[in-house]
Amino acid sequence: MNPGKLRSGLFGFKKSSVYQYISEIEQDYSAKLVQRNDQAARESDEHLRRISQLEAELEEQKHSNEAIKSEKELIALALIDARRYAETVKKEADDKAAEERKKLEAELDKRKAELDRYHEQIVAVREMFQKLLRSMNEHAYSFEQQVKTAGEAAPERNMSLFERKAGSGK
Repeated sequence: MNPGKLRSGLFGFKKSSVYQYISEIEQDYSAKLVQRNDQAARESDEHLRRISQLEAELEEQKHSNEAIKSEKELIALALIDARRYAETVKKEADDKAAEERKKLEAELDKRKAELDRYHEQIVAVREMFQKLLRSMNEHAYSFEQQVKTAGEAAPERNMSLFERKAGSGK
């Protein structure tokens, strides 16, 4: 109701009209209040639902973060173990390589010593052959000189020992 529609009496407005007006204002106010309360309740329910949803997401994220943290720790431990294992394998490989190198160097030294002995033997055999050849050369030269001297000392055609007989076929 509009305040202009209030009925007036002798001493002012009629009580019934004023009560009705107040009652209408109360009803409008109550309706608006109920509407606002309903809207506030809906919004409150929606906010509570959203809060519950966010809390659930937060818990999910916490669990996810915990899982990721655990995975990161496992990965870090695995990397540390892998690094240690790689260092151990590298050290073992280096030690084995050093041992093999020592064995090869020892074998090389042994073979070199053997080659040096062979070389010394070859040099000794060469010197022996040189001495033998010199000695043979000296004996041959000496024998040649003896033959030459004997040939010069012998009478001229007295080589009957070395002549062939004409009738013998040989």
